[in-house]
Parts: sequence; structure tokens; C-alpha cells
Amino acid sequence: MMRVTVEEARCVGCGMCVDVCPQIFSLTAQHRAQGGCVPIQDLDDVMDAALDCPVGAISVQPQ
Repeated sequence: MMRVTVEEARCVGCGMCVDVCPQIFSLTAQHRAQGGCVPIQDLDDVMDAALDCPVGAISVQPQ
């Protein structure tokens, strides 16, 4: 299993990651993305979201 992390200080709250992969990403009340554990079946969508992040705030690593 993998884990996705969002650097809160870099996140601009655009919501692109939520649009690409709503099963993993959500926006907090402060309009910052948050991630979590990534089941293998969602890994491709998470990687797409990380690549699409306009500020490079998303990282994916083994748990």
C-alpha cells in the first residue's frame, strides 16, 4: 500500500486532485487538500493527480 502526502504550505486549494481522484483526496475547511492511504487500484489516479498538481504539493511514497 502507498501513502499520499500533501504539503499544506504549498497547496493552493485548487481542487484538481479532488477532481481527478475524489476517492482519495478531499479539501479541508481551510481549502487545503489532504490525502491518505492509497489502495493499489487507485494508484494510477493518485499519480495523475500528483503530476497535475500546479504547485507540486503532492508526494506518493510506500507506507
